[in-house]
Amino acid sequence: MKPALDCLLDLNRDYIRAVETSDVSRFAEILADDFLCSQPDGSLLDREAFLRHTAAPVKISNLEAHDVKVRIMGDVAIIHARTTYT
Repeated sequence: MKPALDCLLDLNRDYIRAVETSDVSRFAEILADDFLCSQPDGSLLDREAFLRHTAAPVKISNLEAHDVKVRIMGDVAIIHARTTYT
């Protein structure tokens, strides 16, 4: 069995890939029912709105996560990263 940290880092990389490929089905598998996505303007998308938004092809490429920090607190983890794209 993989350590929790490795699983979380894999999941984060999977999230980035799913953004780049507009993979709604993968997001539907991995996102919690109470998922929220922060937008650059400060607004929030709930899970349903995020899945609708993700269905549209992205106009970015080379999406990468940098400075990935994972905090594990019992059964909860927070992943924070800075992303760049072109």
